[in-house]
Amino acid sequence: MTAYPDEELAAATAALREAQSLRQRLAVAGREADEWSAVAATAKARTAHEARDVRKLESLSLTMILTRLRGSHGDDVARERAEHEAAEYEYRVCQERADAHRRVVDDLQRRLDNLGDVDADYQRALAAKEQWLQRNGGALAVTLLENAQRRGRLTAELKEIAEAQAAGIGALQSLHAAAEQLGSAVTWTRYDASRRGEALAMVGKIDLLEELAERMRAVDLALKTFGTELADIDMAGLRMVDLKCSATFFEVSFDNVFTDMALHERIVEAQGDVAAAIDGANQIWVRLEERRLRHADEFARLVTQRDRLVLRA
Repeated sequence: MTAYPDEELAAATAALREAQSLRQRLAVAGREADEWSAVAATAKARTAHEARDVRKLESLSLTMILTRLRGSHGDDVARERAEHEAAEYEYRVCQERADAHRRVVDDLQRRLDNLGDVDADYQRALAAKEQWLQRNGGALAVTLLENAQRRGRLTAELKEIAEAQAAGIGALQSLHAAAEQLGSAVTWTRYDASRRGEALAMVGKIDLLEELAERMRAVDLALKTFGTELADIDMAGLRMVDLKCSATFFEVSFDNVFTDMALHERIVEAQGDVAAAIDGANQIWVRLEERRLRHADEFARLVTQRDRLVLRA
């Protein structure tokens, strides 16, 4: 039987608690240092202002001329110099306090850095004891193994859900971009189609069709990626949205160019299709998020259970 791994866990626990204490103190010291730095900066600005007042009185300026005419130049210069010196003194005091707080911050940060990655060390020590108990803990070993297996499954599923959600966000971004472009196009084609006798310029129409086809190809690809990620997740009743208006919906050749009215109708149809796809993708994403939250809660519960079992053993 290998040595009981409690000493390593005890040391890791002590380091973790010390790090938590240092982080709390560091947060307080950091706020105080920032506050005093701001006070010092204000004092420095006041010093610069007072220095300008002194220069005005000492140099050939309208201020100096007026004070000489009043016969108060000497008193004014002395007063401004005194105010400047007082401002300088206040700035030095504030800056010294800011520097002192910053030295405390630096010292706390150095001590925290010297502890190393205490969270990782604690998890390693906890895992080492868990593995020891799994080998030597009798009935407890069975419970810990089951806990570890369930955590493993949840970790894998949470990764799959995160990948599916990322693909879902990409699909929604692509769909919203398509909706915006279709909205602009439908306004333009509605106006041109209503003029009856005046058709859209051929080149402009083809450019519009090519832009819409390219946008729908991007939507198609994003939805396929979303669907591929969803295929990895076992969720009853979850079905990927289908886009009836595929990329080919707007692809044309020179012998197959839509009339203005037909083009307008196709864009309107695509608008509805994209809106339905956005709604469907949103619903799927919400269900994924609900599942992610359930899994995350279950994972946290299992970790708490594991920690309690290991620490009590």
